[in-house]
Amino acid sequence: MPSNDDKAPAELPWFRRFLPDGKIEPHVAIGDNGEMMIIDGDGWAASFKDGKWNDGILFSHEKIAEFSPVQSRDEIYRLYEQARSALGTAERSRD
Repeated sequence: MPSNDDKAPAELPWFRRFLPDGKIEPHVAIGDNGEMMIIDGDGWAASFKDGKWNDGILFSHEKIAEFSPVQSRDEIYRLYEQARSALGTAERSRD
């Protein structure tokens, strides 16, 4: 099972966040204009664009490269739960 000490490419430090079940914790990244994207270890993804949450990733790779990863675990889960709630999808608890 992966651990937080596993090696990950330097450009993807957020992939080091594993849950006890071996799945990757959600990743949240924010752009300068407040746009956001969320990806979780189950393949679920959401985007915040034009003031609302949307299913999936609505941004190009070039745009995503300009986003900054959220580092605070509390903030990650706050935004993750906000997106799940807005889109009416089940939330995953953090272990």
